[in-house]
Amino acid sequence: MATADADLIAVTLRVRDWLSLMGVMDNAISDAVEDGDPDDIVPIADRVRTAAGSSAYETNDRQLPHDQLIRVGLSSSDWRFTLRTLAEWAEAAEDVAPDPDPDLRGPSERELISGITVQLPAAFAPPA
Repeated sequence: MATADADLIAVTLRVRDWLSLMGVMDNAISDAVEDGDPDDIVPIADRVRTAAGSSAYETNDRQLPHDQLIRVGLSSSDWRFTLRTLAEWAEAAEDVAPDPDPDLRGPSERELISGITVQLPAAFAPPA
């Protein structure tokens, strides 16, 4: 079922942030496929990934500048899924040492959660 543009909630992030979000969605898709996708999250994660990717690339092969701000709209249910997924990956990442080179390191999942939730309607509470 397609969502009307009027029903989308738009959030503005840097291209770097959208690319990091795409990576989290890729990981969620991979895990779901390995488990047989019992919760049917592959289509949702793919929808979020596609929305982020369609805005982060100038062409299929050329990313926009990483500091460029891009606005992406998702449904409220897709934002809830995104925040839940980011929170799950943030918890998993807390046991992993960060990349020592800050120029290579993208935003953390918690930074993405913060950057997204401040732009969402008040009905969205940040995941625990």
